[in-house]
Amino acid sequence: AFSLRRTSHHYLPRSTATHGIVPDIPYFVDSSFKGKYAKDYRSLHGIEQQIQAQYTRAMEQECRNERIQQQRGVERARRAGNTERVEKFLSATLPSCDELDRLNSYLHSSASRAKTGKQGKAGKGGSADKAKRDANNEAKP
Repeated sequence: AFSLRRTSHHYLPRSTATHGIVPDIPYFVDSSFKGKYAKDYRSLHGIEQQIQAQYTRAMEQECRNERIQQQRGVERARRAGNTERVEKFLSATLPSCDELDRLNSYLHSSASRAKTGKQGKAGKGGSADKAKRDANNEAKP
């Protein structure tokens, strides 16, 4: 039904937009997706739950890999006595870890709102944000 990466079969870009799912997770679908899922909110929500879970696992793995590479670079620089390179490795951005932080922040705030029954900015999202995501996904076949 979907892929997190563009393939010859899943080539139409979309992003998550249903309530309770981290917004703006990119994914790809085939040409039959809209007919099967886009008109049925419950089915679409189920697919987007799967996307969120798969994407989160991918970001966890990629973040681990980024941290391992960072640590290896720090160790090499320390062995070489190059403190400037040590600092460079330590201050480098880790994109997958940043994305994982975004996911966890949304999921944590969503869980907190569910316990208190309150809707916040990260919940349904502002109506303008939702409208923008809906329009963005409508524009995609």
